[in-house]
Amino acid sequence: MSVVRQGVIYNRMFILVASADHVSPLLGASPIVMLSKAGAPFYTAAGPITEVGDGWYEVYLSITDTNVAGDLSYHITAALADNTDFTDQVVASPLVPPTPPAPPTPTPGPNQTVAFNYAVWAARYPEFANISRTMAQAYFDEAGLYFANCGWTGALSQASTLLNMLTAHIAWLYSPRDGQGNPSSTGTIAPMLIGRISSATEGSVTVQTELTSSGSPSEAFFNQTRYGYSFWAATSQFRTMRYSPRPTRVANGAFPSAPYGRIY
Repeated sequence: MSVVRQGVIYNRMFILVASADHVSPLLGASPIVMLSKAGAPFYTAAGPITEVGDGWYEVYLSITDTNVAGDLSYHITAALADNTDFTDQVVASPLVPPTPPAPPTPTPGPNQTVAFNYAVWAARYPEFANISRTMAQAYFDEAGLYFANCGWTGALSQASTLLNMLTAHIAWLYSPRDGQGNPSSTGTIAPMLIGRISSATEGSVTVQTELTSSGSPSEAFFNQTRYGYSFWAATSQFRTMRYSPRPTRVANGAFPSAPYGRIY
């Protein structure tokens, strides 16, 4: 049993064993986690479930899952696995507000960076819930090659959102696929197609792709996925400028009101 503070996000680990021998850890399962708060009827947990390894899994509990003090009971099922049942205790604490406080805003500086938050990323993009923390961190680090994770000043509040978009873009391009074709930490290699599909036929299976852009070579790379497309659109504010030329003296000796050579 674990003790959980009321109204906080919590990642709860659990183990699955094979029903064949009731001992061996079960790998590659797709568990369903049911929750009951203080004796209320069970419901399906909405948070992502991640395989940690060696039969261990982790379910993301949101503030809604932990907002009632008392017993928090689990009923976990999966194909080829014994049922797993246990209960945690949710404890009210005056030190914990009903909603978690906003994280402090880091002081901007030349070396300011953004740390990867796997739980936030997986909750925003649940289609990647089967990708391990280690692999997701690697994709986040790779995203920094395309969008520098350093020197944030005025854009610091947007940095994590933009980098998470780009992490999802890379994850979709390179993650292995499970038996249903969903991104996962293990499985068949990701499709080797480069670019977006421009045409496809069914007879004798013909697929054509293309890399096109409106001017920037980078745009074609990002437009391969919806995540990259969103990233490209969201970062247009950093690639767009307006230039006012230097003022020109007019006949009466006055100058236009536009600022000298200002970019804004």
